[in-house]
Amino acid sequence: MKPTACDIVILPTGQVRDLAIKLSKLISPQFFLNDTDLLPHITLAMGFTDDLSLLKTKIAEIASQFEPFEIVVNKAQGKKLYIVKSDSLRQLHKHLILRANLNIDHFEKDIDYDFFNRSGEKTSRETSNYTRNFIRDRSDENWVPHITLGWDDNDGVDIESVDFKANFPMKFTVNDINLCHLGNRNTCRKVLGTWKLK
Repeated sequence: MKPTACDIVILPTGQVRDLAIKLSKLISPQFFLNDTDLLPHITLAMGFTDDLSLLKTKIAEIASQFEPFEIVVNKAQGKKLYIVKSDSLRQLHKHLILRANLNIDHFEKDIDYDFFNRSGEKTSRETSNYTRNFIRDRSDENWVPHITLGWDDNDGVDIESVDFKANFPMKFTVNDINLCHLGNRNTCRKVLGTWKLK
């Protein structure tokens, strides 16, 4: 069985979700976020697993230890919405990185990982590398919580080039965390599970 490419995420709600989808359509018209199979999300931990059942058990345990908390989106820049790294958000990220068992070192570079892709779509080497190296290169102090709106490998523009209105800071309450099956460009394609915070 192929190791599954996974992303443990927060799915934004309300105005933040709607803004992310709207801005993504403006800056990345060929490949933009939606609410079905290219979900706006904030990555908490990313990697591969060969045991989805165990991963789900670990996520449930961690979720049960956290109270709901507020997310603050403080700016749009480049191709991202940036999130304030609050203590609650930092602690949730840290617990997932340390305890979710996504950093499985025995996975080789050339292994055939299980990504969720649309018909005819291929997963880039950059996508596999980013996923495999997330915990080593982009966690803890290197982690910058954000919602990706567009990608550098298509014909989109940066947010500074489009006309939009948003009143920052924008906020929403996190009540649950989700496990997503990753697709090309490290996109959240399919929700594999949702766990309520305590």
